[in-house]
Amino acid sequence: MDKRLILLLLLLTIVVVYKVSSQENYWIALNFEVEIRGDGVALVRAKLHPFSPEGKSLYGNKTIEAQLKEGEEIIVEELLLMFTNDPSKLDYKVITGLSPHDEYVVYCDIENVGRMTPMQGAYIVEVMIYLNTSEFVKKIDESVYQISIRDSYTSRDPRSWIDILIVEFSKGAVLLNFSWVPASAHGPYEKKEDRLMWVNYNEIQAPDYYVFTVKIPELKMVEVPVLTGKITNVSFKAGELKVTIENNSSRSGYFYVRIFAGKVEQSVKVYVREKSTSTAAVPLKNIKANVVKVELWSDNVRLDSVSIKAEGATESPEVEKKAFPLFKVLKIVALTVVVIGLAIVVYGVLLKEEKKAPYYPPPPPPPFTQ
Repeated sequence: MDKRLILLLLLLTIVVVYKVSSQENYWIALNFEVEIRGDGVALVRAKLHPFSPEGKSLYGNKTIEAQLKEGEEIIVEELLLMFTNDPSKLDYKVITGLSPHDEYVVYCDIENVGRMTPMQGAYIVEVMIYLNTSEFVKKIDESVYQISIRDSYTSRDPRSWIDILIVEFSKGAVLLNFSWVPASAHGPYEKKEDRLMWVNYNEIQAPDYYVFTVKIPELKMVEVPVLTGKITNVSFKAGELKVTIENNSSRSGYFYVRIFAGKVEQSVKVYVREKSTSTAAVPLKNIKANVVKVELWSDNVRLDSVSIKAEGATESPEVEKKAFPLFKVLKIVALTVVVIGLAIVVYGVLLKEEKKAPYYPPPPPPPFTQ
């Protein structure tokens, strides 16, 4: 299970394994349970079990447990990313913070042989998600919704995946249909009217998305206010670009600032509270472009765009824009005409001196012999 590098995602780094000591590394098995309820919430339970590359359980190791607790916020974010692209837009509640539970069993193909090994004990994190704030929930009929659950691990790194995923439907939620993406991945190992279980031995078998059509009588979708804003100021001094953003919408959220300077392109994520402003400082050094262009984006929509003269530029943006069509184009056309003219003259001279070579038919093929 190469996905054991998932550990890094949990602890704020992207590395395959963590060092417990100078000589010991470890991986983590991932078993998830999702309960979709008729009252419009989903309870997500993550069960984690660390083990060594040799397959030895490291559950209860105090050093590893401390590292997992330090990375609890990242673990919670991974759970939220199963239902959204932007956790800041999701309404949720942490029910159980990361804590050891000896009574749980976690399964994993620790030897990569196509056989799940049970391991006693699990570190548990539980989060309640309000489905009416999830962009992965779409209404398709009266009280009928399509719910997509993403494997947030394999979407970050194709070498990682959830080992076991159980999805249950309770308290009035009725499963009508289900599918998975890509279709080439494996379907559920166990199928019941109110319970589905996927057992994933490798990344190829593990779906990227689990899609369910569910009747949820009490679910009422919430209209999320659109995030709008503008760029109020841009300055570029001492190799630092400062961009001030104004959020003029009725909710707080993240904006994306895109910067273009010649061949340099950079993006920065900026959080701005409602009816407020925030300034992002971005280091830009050794810029050779004459103009720096700054764009403000939210929800795949460009909200604003500003261009300024780059620090140390010798021409203004306006002069640079006019210089190419007025001078460079004419210069290129003139040179092209001269080159074509010279080519015609040279060709004419050579043509007069050239004698037409006599035509000889190709020799006949050799006779066929056995």
